[in-house]
Amino acid sequence: MQLNLKLNILDVSTPLNHGRYLGLPFLIGKNKKQVLAYLKERVWKHICSWKGRFLSRDSKEILLKSVAQSIPSYCMSVFGIPISLCEELQRMMNSFWWGSNGNGHRRIHWLSWHRICSRKEFGGLGFRNLHCFNIAMLGQQGWKIISNPNAFPSRILKAKYFPRGDFFR
Repeated sequence: MQLNLKLNILDVSTPLNHGRYLGLPFLIGKNKKQVLAYLKERVWKHICSWKGRFLSRDSKEILLKSVAQSIPSYCMSVFGIPISLCEELQRMMNSFWWGSNGNGHRRIHWLSWHRICSRKEFGGLGFRNLHCFNIAMLGQQGWKIISNPNAFPSRILKAKYFPRGDFFR
């Protein structure tokens, strides 16, 4: 009601379609978990389509690494994904990895997801820890701002987020 009144006073029309651009939603409010829930739905849709197949461990590893872990990667290079959403995505991948015994009961998880995410040289499988990957992707954006401060995207981000200081402050 208040929003409509403000829009009428300012003579601004609201967009009818809150669509997506490059896979990201146009409008993002304070509740990122709700806005980015489509990532969880996309990963779940892929995992559900794989569950009916008899897949070897190697096939599951390739599917998880190449599809399920790559779906949120572009979004992670732009936004800080809530930790709870990262944990939910990892929980879905973990349940797919270990599977079920056919009666709807979970199998024993012989290794924790944290251990599975460690490098193969250290006994893991090399899966990504999504929260750490998200921080690394955002760090890469920060490096681009620091290394090329006169680039157009760097100037826009500086004007919006730190107009009176630098990136480190």
